[in-house]
Amino acid sequence: MFDTDEKRAWWGGMWADRALASAFAGHARALGLADDALLQRSSVAWREWAEHPDGRILLPHGEILDRC
Repeated sequence: MFDTDEKRAWWGGMWADRALASAFAGHARALGLADDALLQRSSVAWREWAEHPDGRILLPHGEILDRC
């Protein structure tokens, strides 16, 4: 869980940067899912989230095992 100032700063900063300049951003543009304006708003939103003292994010992971 990313729920402390330090963890939010790291996670929010990473995604704020990725939203503007990364393979993620390039794919979003190439697939027509986002333009520069949307990616800029996303970057700003990640930074705002990171600065909010009540900001939290939980990223659950799991797997499915098929034993046929």
